[in-house]
Amino acid sequence: MPFYSYSISVDPGIPEDKPLVVDLPLKEKWISQIWVGFEDGCGWTVKVRIHYGIRRFYPENKDGWIVGNNIYIPIPGIIQLPAKWESIKAIVCSPIAKYSHEIYVLIWTSEEEIAPVEVSLLKLVKAIGA
Repeated sequence: MPFYSYSISVDPGIPEDKPLVVDLPLKEKWISQIWVGFEDGCGWTVKVRIHYGIRRFYPENKDGWIVGNNIYIPIPGIIQLPAKWESIKAIVCSPIAKYSHEIYVLIWTSEEEIAPVEVSLLKLVKAIGA
């Protein structure tokens, strides 16, 4: 399963209405996992959203942002991108940060559709005739 790791440097004082937009290019059509990491010291002052084009993937609530400090936040779900060789975007701001910070976006992808564990187990049970 291919894996992508992106490190994003975030300067202090980037406003929500003029965020930093970072392309995260991918070669596969399916995303199985995304994790967003915040270095120690971010203190919940750096905010992140994950988009594909104009569509927001995470967080889904209109005014929501992913925030944290010294933590990696997993984003569950399987995402099919409309086309291969596309990118998703990290939308980042730091309106009250006083220092530069690093955030990290980790992405696991696949060429083929990824079945949830329950579906895979059900197929296995049917295949062995149990």
